[in-house]
Amino acid sequence: MMKNWLTVSQAVQGVLSISYVAILNAIQRPELAEFGIDSAPCFNDKHLKISWRPTVAHAIAFRPNRARKGFSLVELSVVVIIIGVLAAFGVPRLLQSVERSKASESFKYLASVRAAQERYQARQGTYASDLAQLDMEQAPPKYFSVGTVAAGGSGSLEDSWSLTLTRSGSSSGYGAYTVTFTEEGYDATNSTIDSEINPQST
Repeated sequence: MMKNWLTVSQAVQGVLSISYVAILNAIQRPELAEFGIDSAPCFNDKHLKISWRPTVAHAIAFRPNRARKGFSLVELSVVVIIIGVLAAFGVPRLLQSVERSKASESFKYLASVRAAQERYQARQGTYASDLAQLDMEQAPPKYFSVGTVAAGGSGSLEDSWSLTLTRSGSSSGYGAYTVTFTEEGYDATNSTIDSEINPQST
């Protein structure tokens, strides 16, 4: 009789154990469910105690977030200083290059005037006193104002002439410099263009 009772008791305990495990497997802890984490219950059959075994998902979910580290004031200051140094050396060279390209416009125009004057002098025996008399296809310069044709070193248009172009508008700090041509070509003596932006300077 006692043996039968123990068998029944063990069978009941086994059924209860299976029932508890099934129930625990179906339960989701509310504080973990909001994170979408599947808890892992453990059932201790010996002591009839329920424990929750943490999984890798738990560790990931409850791992503290590390704040992103931004740039410090010292790092930003170093970057600003580097940019300032580069700008101090680079900007003047850029402005000089731009103005040099604009200055080349005056040389190109005056070279065309000189060629047209030589053709005119070959036909008429004298140089033209007005640019409208020349057979030129070169358009007037955009960054320079054109002066009037004057007699050159000899004081007569029969064998000499002179023409000056003056820089107009902003010239990147070089001022209203001038470029002068004669029947001989570029007149460095009467021109005020800086050597830094002179296309004929080496």
